[in-house]
Amino acid sequence: MKALLESVSVHFIEELLAPERSSIRDSSEFLTIHIEKRKQALEQAEQALAEYYNAHSAATPEMQSENLSRLAKLKQKRAEKQAELAGIEKSLGTLDQQLSKTNPIVAAWKNRSLKYVVS
Repeated sequence: MKALLESVSVHFIEELLAPERSSIRDSSEFLTIHIEKRKQALEQAEQALAEYYNAHSAATPEMQSENLSRLAKLKQKRAEKQAELAGIEKSLGTLDQQLSKTNPIVAAWKNRSLKYVVS
């Protein structure tokens, strides 16, 4: 009798819980499908973002900051080199004048070559 009662109670509990288990199983399958879809959409979005960064790496704020810093350094270096060139040209002009004063042949040759350049 005890075995019969246990069997009936197990069967009753199974019948009572069957709709709940079915609902849980259906919900689990639904969520699994949608989680997989969202995972794929996320991977596609991450891939698109990575491609954008690769194609437009110079447009990122970090790269713009680095580029502006590099540009400022290059402008500073250019100004220094121009100042150095101006000093060298002035020194060369002074040496050229001294050479022209001390050597009349160089002065005559310089005058002739200037006539050809001007003509």
